[in-house]
Parts: sequence; C-alpha cells; structure tokens
Amino acid sequence: MSTMHLLVPLDGSDLSRAALTAVRTAFGPERARLTLLRVASSPPQIPSGHERRTASAAVTIPEPEERAHVYQSQEWDSARQRLRDELETEARRLEKDGWTVAVVAAFGDPAEEIARTAREEKVDLIAMATHGRSGVTRALLGSVAERTLRNASVPVLVVRPERAKERDD
Repeated sequence: MSTMHLLVPLDGSDLSRAALTAVRTAFGPERARLTLLRVASSPPQIPSGHERRTASAAVTIPEPEERAHVYQSQEWDSARQRLRDELETEARRLEKDGWTVAVVAAFGDPAEEIARTAREEKVDLIAMATHGRSGVTRALLGSVAERTLRNASVPVLVVRPERAKERDD
C-alpha cells in the first residue's frame, strides 16, 4: 500500500488544527505523509526612498531603487522563515508520532495558494478546517474552505472544529 500525500493548511489558530485531529483519526503515519502550509499576506514593503547613512564616503551604496529591492527581498525571506518556524513546531510534534512532514510557507490569497501548493506538491488530498462562518459574515468575508473546494484539483476534506473537538473529548 502506497502512502498518500496530504496538504494541511494551518492559519496559526487552534481552529485550523482541527484538520490535524481529523487526519490523525482517519490516517496514520504509515498511511500518509503530510505537508503543512501557512499562507500569510505580504510582508510590509520598505519605501523605495529609504536611505542608509554611512560614515565613509569610500563606501559604495547602491541607488535607492536597488537598496529597496535588496531590503524587500530580505524582508520577504525573513517573513517566510517566521512562517516556516511556526510550522516547524507543529511538524516536530507530528514527527515524534512517526509522521513524515514537510512545511511550506507562502504569501497571497489563501484559497489560491492552497490550490497552487496542492498542484505543485502533487498532493492526493487537502485536509482543512472551516471556521464555520455563515450568513452575512460568510457572504462578506467569503470562505477560504469554499473557495478552495472550487479551485482545488484534488479532493478536499473539510472539518468543522466543533466536531473534531467533540471526538477528542
């Protein structure tokens, strides 16, 4: 029996971890490997006019546009690493229980990034929690789970956090 590759998007909330409870119940480390995904909005941009002072005229400083590009790149790398670090804590817990786990950090629209990552990582299933919004809130904010269902090219297991909590109790 070959192992399945599951994508589990986590947004940092306890609610999003309900998907992990469902995955642990439905699969085991011998039946599936996991990719944990964290999607965030873009890191703050550094103004292009940002200037750094130097004490020596002999030091060559790139033009403001070049500096801004370098600083923005560093800011993106730093923000991506912070997201990966958040996931690494969860990954270590899972690995102690025998799971094979990879982590991915991305920036952008969560539903689009989940679908894109599922394609790029060639996953068999996306397992995610829904925050359970309904009515006007859902209409105004949309549902990442619903948009993921529409955009994904693989099956999506959607878990309601209160249901997963009831099983844990």
